[in-house]
Amino acid sequence: MPDGLRAALPKVFLNKAALSERFFENLFERSPEMRPFFSQHPGRRKDSFVTLLTQLALCAEQPDTLELIAQRLYSRNAELGVQAEHYIEGGTVLKQTLREILGSCLSEKELAAWDLIVDALIDRMAALSRQ
Repeated sequence: MPDGLRAALPKVFLNKAALSERFFENLFERSPEMRPFFSQHPGRRKDSFVTLLTQLALCAEQPDTLELIAQRLYSRNAELGVQAEHYIEGGTVLKQTLREILGSCLSEKELAAWDLIVDALIDRMAALSRQ
C-alpha cells in the first residue's frame, strides 16, 4: 500500500472538524438521497468519519485489516440499503474533500496515497454489495 498516509495523519487530525463538516456538506449537496444513511447525530457522524480516516491511514500496509474495515462497514450499511453506487459516490466525495481541505498542506504524493487507499476501500465495499 502507499507511503505517505501515516506521515499525513497529523495534518488530517488537525483538520478533522473541517474535513468532516465539508465531506458531509459536499456529499449531501451532490447526493441528498444519501442523507438517511448517516446518523442524525452530527457529533457521532463526525467522530465516525475521523475514526475511519485514522483506521485507513494506520492499516494501509495491512490488506487484511483493510478487508476487515470494508466488511464491517458493509455489514453495518447493508441493512440501510446502501448500494455499490453509493459507495462509489462517497469515495469520490471523500477524495474531493481531502484535496479541498488538505490540498495546500499535503504533498501530491500524500494526496495520491489517500486516493489509493480510499479507492481500495470503496472498491471492496462496492464488490461486497454486488454479491
